[in-house]
Amino acid sequence: MVRFSELRETRAEKEARAKAAQDAAGFETGLTTRCEQAERELTAVTSRRDSINARLTNIRRILAQFIDDGSLERAPPQPQFESVRRGYDPAQVDAYVRNLRHGHDEPRPEFTLVRRGYDRQQVDTYVTTLKQLTGRAGSTPA
Repeated sequence: MVRFSELRETRAEKEARAKAAQDAAGFETGLTTRCEQAERELTAVTSRRDSINARLTNIRRILAQFIDDGSLERAPPQPQFESVRRGYDPAQVDAYVRNLRHGHDEPRPEFTLVRRGYDRQQVDTYVTTLKQLTGRAGSTPA
């Protein structure tokens, strides 16, 4: 049989239980506040992403018109590549760049290395830039 005196809480136990309840409520309030802040930040990031995507779509549309109307001729002119001791065959590079500028979508060839050829890094950089402008950045330099 349980005695009545054993059922009664001591004053310290009551205070401890009240303090625990208060701490739990404070933790819940803090957690709720942090969740709300995270949701606001996520909304801001999502809004920013949507804005950037809208601008990218517009840029792609303008570039598509730029390419479709044959105005790729206004793309950055082919630079005078430096001639180096061992570089890409100038005839191959010139033909490939000319085709790219006229809108032909062809895979990037393995340029032959020759004596007194075009600087490889300059050619690779220019071809990459030109492909990005035309939306055909899938081909990578050799």
